[in-house]
Amino acid sequence: MVRHIHETQLRLDSAIFRAEQRIDNKMLELVDQTVVDEIKAFANAAGVPPEYLASVRVVKTGWMKCQVELDYTKNGKPLGLQFEFGTRAHKIFGHPVLKFFWERIGRWVTFGKVNHPGTKPFKIMTLSENRGLQRFAELASQDANKYMDEMKIP
Repeated sequence: MVRHIHETQLRLDSAIFRAEQRIDNKMLELVDQTVVDEIKAFANAAGVPPEYLASVRVVKTGWMKCQVELDYTKNGKPLGLQFEFGTRAHKIFGHPVLKFFWERIGRWVTFGKVNHPGTKPFKIMTLSENRGLQRFAELASQDANKYMDEMKIP
């Protein structure tokens, strides 16, 4: 009787490990389907530029681990953190002057420096990550349960 219980436990442990391997192998796909989709939907609703969305990617970092990275750059400058967290008010200095079209007054203007009011934070990654992680946990659990059912594990 004890031997039978021990063999059943070994079989169950092996099946659980195989289910974990299956989830580990599908992790990038599952995170892309859940977390990244949630981030992109949230960003679209917030009116974020499409090039920002193209810079969101999933990277596998280890066993049952991955992370969502934001690598948004424009003109070689990283802008992802400014989009996520916003910027404080700051001065922009021209070298020697700043020249740009000011839509509000409808003409070109030239300044030596300007006071930029800062930008609002979009918090796209922060706000959408939790919903995406909940969806990921549900899909991973369903997939593991389906696998265990196929293996006929009690």
